[in-house]
Amino acid sequence: MLQKGIELFDKFSSIIDEILPINLNIIESAKSMMIKNSEINTRDAVHAATIIYYNIPYIATFDKHFKNIENIKYYKYK
Repeated sequence: MLQKGIELFDKFSSIIDEILPINLNIIESAKSMMIKNSEINTRDAVHAATIIYYNIPYIATFDKHFKNIENIKYYKYK
C-alpha cells in the first residue's frame, strides 16, 4: 500500500499547480465530522472538510471512508 501511495503522490505532484491553505473553519468542520462519525480519522476529516470548504466536486482515493461523508462525491481507485 505504501508503494501505491508513493506512486500516486508522484503522479499527482506532477499535475498539481496549487496547494490549498487550511484555516480555522476547515479545522472546526473536520472536528464536527469526527464527532458525528467515529470511523473517520483526523487526516481524512481535514481532507473532507477542505474539499467541502473549497467546493471541490469529488475525491479520487483508495480510502473507503470518503463514501460515507455527506456532500463528497467519491471515486474509488481500483
